[in-house]
Amino acid sequence: MNVNKNLSRKESGGRSIALYLDNVTLNLLEKASKALNMNRSEFLRFCILHYLDEANALRARVKEELLKPEAKT
Repeated sequence: MNVNKNLSRKESGGRSIALYLDNVTLNLLEKASKALNMNRSEFLRFCILHYLDEANALRARVKEELLKPEAKT
C-alpha cells in the first residue's frame, strides 16, 4: 500500500469531507499522526487504506480456507 504524501489537494483529485470525532478519538488521531510525522488527512487516508487492504486479505484467507478440500479422518 502506497500513500503518496507529496500530492496537493488539487493534484490528488480528492475533495474535503466533514467528519465528526469525539474528543478522545480526536486526541488519539492527533497523537498518532504526529508520531508518524503525518498530518491528520494523511493519517486517516493511511488508516482507511490499510484497513481496507487488510479486510480484503482476511476475506481472501477465509475464502481459501473454505474452499480447501476437507481432510479425511
